[in-house]
Amino acid sequence: MKAYLNAHSNFSPMGGLDTPERLLEKAQTYGAKALALTDTNGLYGIPEFIAQAKRFKVKPIIGAEIRHQHFHFTALVKNKSGYQSLCLFLTQMKQSPNFSLQDALAILDVPDGGLIFFSRHKIFLEAIKNAPIYFEMSRGFFSHKDVQWARQQNIPLLANNKIHYIEKEKAPYYKILRAIDGNTTLSQVDMSAYHNEHCRMFSPGELENYFAPYPDAIKNSEQLAEQLSPDWFNNTPIMPGHNGLPESRCVEILREKCEKNIPLRYGSADKETLEKTRERLDYELEVIAHKNFSSYFLNVEEMAALCEYTCGRGSSAASLVNYLLRITHVDPIAENLLFDRFMNVDRSDPPDIDVDFPWDQRDDVLDAIFEKYQGRAAMVANHNFLRDRSALREVAKVFGIKEDEISHTLDRLGRIELSQTWLKILHCASMVEGVLRHLSVHCGGVIVTPERIDSYVPVEISAKGLPVIQWEKDQTEMAGLIKTDILGNRGLAVIRDVINSLRMEGRANLCYQNMDAQNDQNQRDLYKRKHRGSYPL
Repeated sequence: MKAYLNAHSNFSPMGGLDTPERLLEKAQTYGAKALALTDTNGLYGIPEFIAQAKRFKVKPIIGAEIRHQHFHFTALVKNKSGYQSLCLFLTQMKQSPNFSLQDALAILDVPDGGLIFFSRHKIFLEAIKNAPIYFEMSRGFFSHKDVQWARQQNIPLLANNKIHYIEKEKAPYYKILRAIDGNTTLSQVDMSAYHNEHCRMFSPGELENYFAPYPDAIKNSEQLAEQLSPDWFNNTPIMPGHNGLPESRCVEILREKCEKNIPLRYGSADKETLEKTRERLDYELEVIAHKNFSSYFLNVEEMAALCEYTCGRGSSAASLVNYLLRITHVDPIAENLLFDRFMNVDRSDPPDIDVDFPWDQRDDVLDAIFEKYQGRAAMVANHNFLRDRSALREVAKVFGIKEDEISHTLDRLGRIELSQTWLKILHCASMVEGVLRHLSVHCGGVIVTPERIDSYVPVEISAKGLPVIQWEKDQTEMAGLIKTDILGNRGLAVIRDVINSLRMEGRANLCYQNMDAQNDQNQRDLYKRKHRGSYPL
């Protein structure tokens, strides 16, 4: 057997001990031609997996192992249509508490749907009528009686290696993961349902010997691996689109808006400055149009316009286009800021615009964004892995250590002599570090896609009710999705409150976006400490 069709990585929530890189490296060592990443109930590590597969020259196959109270199966993706169906299925399963087998079949059981399934769950196999199915033969998970049943049902057999770790020596650490996930102790954890000591990566020779009585199962596995390829998975930037307009029209609108705002930003500028401004604007718009980012800038402008008190920051302040669109408020011409630091033709990564809003208005802004881009927008995730103290705490709990002793010991690590039990806990914690524990929400990253977002990546719902994709920021970028950071800033809230107070008192009618921080009189007053609430300079 030259293919592994059921591998779990550390991106499988509490379900795999090794990184995609290590799985691919071992597969290459074994001479395997293909490896499928089938993390549990998600595509959490797919962009990273595909990127790493190119290094090891092992064909990557996209998939997911689905574990639900009503069904259990593994889905492998054949084409883009199948990928979109799997994303939609995972989204609905994650977001629907009463998701049923019939709901699953409505999405998955379609002719030429681009997905291939294997399972040992007989109810699921009997329910599938249109999609290609195989009976899963994983070492330690089937009997000859099961094989007879599959043959009677005319369901082809599939030789499979269910992988949750590479080396057999890791079996005890995998058991610890299962105990942590089940919130139980090592003495009580149940390893019978989905997991046992056969969940390591076997060599091709071992698999061929084991499945020798079932040559058709081996042949089906190898043929299936040849059919599947992720060549359609595109990591080029995915433009969000703007109000359904083609990118060519967005190029025109962006120029019109920028030129219209030149008098507002440079009304009192001399002729030389205006000439420099127009020359710089032509250059920036040419680069933006060349990279097809015009719709992205128009969308960010709309987001920034949701609140009067905003401030784009970071390298985006080096863009004249951002300044004219009032996304940023620093004049890049006057400050001699280089646009190429923010964006240039040779850079492959997309622009990353961070926009600050008053901290107490940020949630309202996010609600407005999700309302406008219904079904097309979601937050970027944070991947929370078992790390250091969290790994130590979780491992100690499954060893049966009481909470007060855990806290007492962790607070004194390095200053007290540890017992043999704690030394073992320390070692075990180091072996489970780096495994995905759960998702949380990125501090501000928002993704907008041209079509429904769950056709690009599965979407879950956070504890606060926000839609959140299954990828963190680096993999989001790898997959070509464009992120905008919508951030909360307490300083902007203070500025807003001061300006509103002055307006109410009739002392001044200031416009935040037109305030000139470089005004000579303002500078002199600031240095003379004539402004309330300013730090001494």
